[in-house]
Amino acid sequence: MTRRTQYGPRRQRPRLVCQTEIVPARVIKSVTPHIGAPMLPAQEFAEDAEMIFLALFTIRADGTADVEMVRSTGDEAMDAVALEAARQWTFEPATYGGVPVQSYLRLRIEFELMTDK
Repeated sequence: MTRRTQYGPRRQRPRLVCQTEIVPARVIKSVTPHIGAPMLPAQEFAEDAEMIFLALFTIRADGTADVEMVRSTGDEAMDAVALEAARQWTFEPATYGGVPVQSYLRLRIEFELMTDK
């Protein structure tokens, strides 16, 4: 005996469609922190601190930003220099459907060691 089953039209799963374009914030101008010999001797710098600082930027809809430290270099003086440099960065805000919105960017800031020539 053969069993027959009938199926109705195949149901389609709903698809998520994003009608609104999201454009992330972007850096317009960045400033590289520089460490020179008067501030920190090269030997101390290489041994005691990292050359990388992680920062979290809160970028408001008007493009202004606040910055906070996510990961320290391990040296308070270098952290201060990195934060000062980061505060000089400028951004184009993120947009959602063409309207500027607040967003967050986590960025790596690398130091440049200035040597006396």
